[in-house]
Amino acid sequence: MYWYKMKIYRFFVLIIIIPLCGGCLKSTTKNTKPEIYYFDLKTFFNNEAHRLTKANKTINKTVWLNNTPEKKQIKITKWASELSFFSNSDINKTAWQNSYRKDSTATKITYTAKFSDLKTRSITIYIVNKKPIRIKIINHQKNYIFENWENLLYLPDAFYRIEKKQKLLFWDADVYKVEGFFTAL
Repeated sequence: MYWYKMKIYRFFVLIIIIPLCGGCLKSTTKNTKPEIYYFDLKTFFNNEAHRLTKANKTINKTVWLNNTPEKKQIKITKWASELSFFSNSDINKTAWQNSYRKDSTATKITYTAKFSDLKTRSITIYIVNKKPIRIKIINHQKNYIFENWENLLYLPDAFYRIEKKQKLLFWDADVYKVEGFFTAL
């Protein structure tokens, strides 16, 4: 009789536990492609970095730190790093899915932050023949310790500019600016 009760007990345990545990099991395949809600800046600038590295273009680069310029003609080998301010302004995060207002025409797309706590305040993309010809990004961050402003401008194969101003509590503001003009191939 004991043996029979144990079989019934095991049967009920299996009937109850297996369906409950079935919900606990997750698929081992991950969706590695993130959702894209807005223009995909990260992919665009990663592709640009790859393309520019391959093209091995020379640029005339000027760097200012607090209005003191330094000019050089150089070949940049790490374009991903050079364009990181742009790619780091990507707004395609699930949490920000409804955080930007999109205004668009046939030649221009503008994303504007709906909330003041978002770092990327606006992105404007000018388009010709379905290709971006100019991208302008405005970033702003502020807390009790610092305030950052960034104005970014990118024209493929022509020009890029990174302007950054940082004000730390009890310190003067630092202004940093980089301009790069692409030379002809």
